[in-house]
Amino acid sequence: MNVPSTEDGEARPSVVKCGSEADLYEWRFSRGAARITRTLLLIKEFGLGLAAEEVDRVPNGTVASIEWAIPDAVKPRLVPERRAVLLGVGRSQRAAMLVPLGLPSLPYPSDLGKFEVAADTTMRCERVARLTQRVEGKRLWMPIAICWDRGRNSKPTHWRRLTVTENMKVCRPDVAFAARLSWGTDASLFVYRSLARPALRAALGHQTKARFVVGWFGSDGKVEPIVTIDD
Repeated sequence: MNVPSTEDGEARPSVVKCGSEADLYEWRFSRGAARITRTLLLIKEFGLGLAAEEVDRVPNGTVASIEWAIPDAVKPRLVPERRAVLLGVGRSQRAAMLVPLGLPSLPYPSDLGKFEVAADTTMRCERVARLTQRVEGKRLWMPIAICWDRGRNSKPTHWRRLTVTENMKVCRPDVAFAARLSWGTDASLFVYRSLARPALRAALGHQTKARFVVGWFGSDGKVEPIVTIDD
């Protein structure tokens, strides 16, 4: 895995976990006064992934954005009635789907942010997928789920942010994030991230003290973790 460079110097890996089910990488760097943590998760067997960026030490209300280059050979298009992007390669029009978990699934205007295909201003390629979100509080986590399983991509895709509680009180957006992503009637993907100091919190009936959890939410109402970061 190549470690990216930034204007402020080389990023430093903070987490590397490789296993039979999933590979997880995190690295940190500074961008001006902000501290950035990037996450890349590959759930190999199921054709799923997660790319995310956590932005810390920025003023409340700051608008943050991240973008991914779309190669010229890839054809992007918006998913009808969903705030998602399909990437087509060759004859396949559903080679991969990008889902912004922190934004509403329906594509109505939202002051939380937007997800779009836009022209690349750096001239590296023709287009980029750009996620823009507003910081609510002290920090922000911006996750994009990636699915390259064509069977799942052909089914109705739904996602929503979940309420996270601590000591029976609802957590602020800059304390913890959780979301549920589902395809048709299949088991749902559960994603949780602690943005403040980890503590015992609950989302979708699942209690955890971990900093990061991704797992399956089954018909029995339980979360089966695929990958966890405890510290």
